[in-house]
Amino acid sequence: MGIVKEIGAISIERSNSIEEISKSVSSYKDSLSNNGDPDRAFDQYSSTFQKNLTKLINNSSGNEQEVYKKLLEFFTNNQIVMVEWQKSYDSVMNPRILDYSILNSSEELKYQVNVLEHYKVESESYKRNFITRKSRVKELFKNIPENNELLQGVMAGISKKDSVQKPVFVPLIDTHIEYSKNLMSILDLLEKNGQGWTYDNGQLFFESEEIEDKFTGIIQKVIENEKIINELTDKLIEVM
Repeated sequence: MGIVKEIGAISIERSNSIEEISKSVSSYKDSLSNNGDPDRAFDQYSSTFQKNLTKLINNSSGNEQEVYKKLLEFFTNNQIVMVEWQKSYDSVMNPRILDYSILNSSEELKYQVNVLEHYKVESESYKRNFITRKSRVKELFKNIPENNELLQGVMAGISKKDSVQKPVFVPLIDTHIEYSKNLMSILDLLEKNGQGWTYDNGQLFFESEEIEDKFTGIIQKVIENEKIINELTDKLIEVM
């Protein structure tokens, strides 16, 4: 998103399509800041981006057209990774996950472990995709002359945004990874001590103080993870 805004600021302010894309970025950011529906907001942004970038492709030629084509490819690849990660996170937020009233069967435990493992894998994929984005952009545009004005805008945009987003995004996604591991640790503890705990009237009971202390320790880590995720998510929205 920051790349597109930078292009508009540097080289083609006259473009209505770039202006529409930039507006959609701002609208998306505002929606997230005001606790709007993130999925709907992203869908609206994505639709506007692709529609207007397609217009730019159709109304350009030569190296300029190639830059727009590669930018659309870059966006599409990032979108796939982001959407898959969001789906995995949404699955973890389902009330079924860590519903202790149904965690008394091996089948349910296996299902929930798989959901959390998928979330961890997608978080790791999201992190790889993010930290390699500058090198992937360079590879995409390797056949475009470096002195191309539009390409210079793209590279300036990604360099500018990378410098302010990476210090926030990397610890954020690392916390998501740690969060997934801590949630799986809860399931692992309950599974290994299947006969040592019960759930009744909305409360967990443990037969031994040792197991309860381990559970409490993990829960404290989970609470800290959630706090950090919330704080860094807000910061990431600020530097979009």
